[in-house]
Amino acid sequence: MEKEVHSIDDFLSSAKLSGGRFRFITFENSIDFKFYPNGSDNLIVFFNAAISRTKDTVLPVFSGNGAIGKVDANILMVSDPSLMLSDDLTVAWYTGSENFNLQQTLGIVLKSFSDQFGKNRTILYGGSAGGFASIYYSSHIPNSYAVAANPQTNISKYYKRFVKKYFDVCFPSYSKDGKELSDTHVEYDMCDLFLRSESKLVYLQNMNDAFHIENHFAPFLESQGHKYIEHDKTTVDNLNDRLTVVYGHGWGEGHHPPPKHLVFELLNLLCKGGDPTSVEFKERIEML
Repeated sequence: MEKEVHSIDDFLSSAKLSGGRFRFITFENSIDFKFYPNGSDNLIVFFNAAISRTKDTVLPVFSGNGAIGKVDANILMVSDPSLMLSDDLTVAWYTGSENFNLQQTLGIVLKSFSDQFGKNRTILYGGSAGGFASIYYSSHIPNSYAVAANPQTNISKYYKRFVKKYFDVCFPSYSKDGKELSDTHVEYDMCDLFLRSESKLVYLQNMNDAFHIENHFAPFLESQGHKYIEHDKTTVDNLNDRLTVVYGHGWGEGHHPPPKHLVFELLNLLCKGGDPTSVEFKERIEML
């Protein structure tokens, strides 16, 4: 049964008592969550990638169910509320709409959840659009870890038809007036944001994903003062004390995500206090 909560204190109090489905109501907007506590001091937040819209699609949609029981952490799944705005909207990057500054609101909620349920480690995981969200929302939680798989790092550099659909649905008056994403309240460029944040990032990139390498991965590395270098096998590269890159081989063609066993191993290493810059971390991930 879904529980409606109307404040962060109400949400935290209810979550302490039991897990399950929650709908956080804020003025005329809402955000849907699923929470699975496990009694640890680690918290993993899961964001979903773009979804397929068919007659059988039921919202809200949650990612992270497969991690239950496989990682030593409390698990919080977040559904993107903007997907409710149109039956054929597939991706919105957890950025809200012209009537809902989701990035600000959800950032405050997640920071509060981290303070309560992630006192040891807070990790934010997502792939593709969910990877964008993991990087963004980690900026609200100093010393947290974003783990982003094949993420978009700049919304404006994604496929134009999807960006246009998102902008038309989520920012209709801006679209009608001929304005652009840069005119809105949205933080849409993670290259710049990560330089200003205090979080850490493990960036997982499929080496067969040419579009994301060219338009998102390589520009992100350059913005952090590094160059993209091809690798012929799965390689962990520690670029600095905040940024670790996993160059993935054998993950599948194109935009295919990393293998689940690699993701779970990585998340558990972080939950156990593992340091992505350590030799142990590098050796364990490169063996998978």
